[in-house]
Amino acid sequence: MNSGSENRGAEKIGNEVMLEQSVKRVLRLQCIVLVLLLLGIFAFYALVFLFSATEIVSESKPGNFAALTAKLKASIYGSMLAISGTILSARSVNRSSQATSDLCHSAMAPIYSGLLNKLVIVGGGIALGLIVLGLEPIFVVIGYFVVQMAAASRLVMNEH
Repeated sequence: MNSGSENRGAEKIGNEVMLEQSVKRVLRLQCIVLVLLLLGIFAFYALVFLFSATEIVSESKPGNFAALTAKLKASIYGSMLAISGTILSARSVNRSSQATSDLCHSAMAPIYSGLLNKLVIVGGGIALGLIVLGLEPIFVVIGYFVVQMAAASRLVMNEH
């Protein structure tokens, strides 16, 4: 009887380690995609600045730099919301796996509460960024979407 409980304990520890490693891989991928997104935005606006029409070139360089900085800040903000959503999801899955060993009927409660937390924090974060901070909406959404899709693609690739 002791052997069965030891096997379940070892399996639980193994699953927790696999979950932690998977979360680290996804977060690492999201950070890499964040950097690539910022480099892409920077490169695009550098090319626009170099090869643009006279009305853009005639504008002062600090103004162009300020506009580029605003776009990069909005992209970083959206990307950080996506990364925080991944962390919240990983936390709720971890809590759910711990609840499974305690009571089977309450194992889904951490998942649902985690989804509610993610909705409130990410949705509220987007509202905060757009309304209070005045970030450019398209770049907040692009940052969030691109980084979140990187995480989703990683999870889909693991299944196949």
